[in-house]
Amino acid sequence: MPLPDTVVPLRLTARELAARSDLPSAEALAASARIEYGALLSVPVTGSALNHRVIGCL
Repeated sequence: MPLPDTVVPLRLTARELAARSDLPSAEALAASARIEYGALLSVPVTGSALNHRVIGCL
């Protein structure tokens, strides 16, 4: 069954996420994605862009 939303898988290291453990989940994911994928992104990833999906998956 296809997912109802468009999704993009992110491979992030535990080290990157742990370095941002003081941030809310969506912000930590966004900051880690910017570090890991920064040069490949056409626009910066924001926590607000990830928040809905992250909260929906927890």
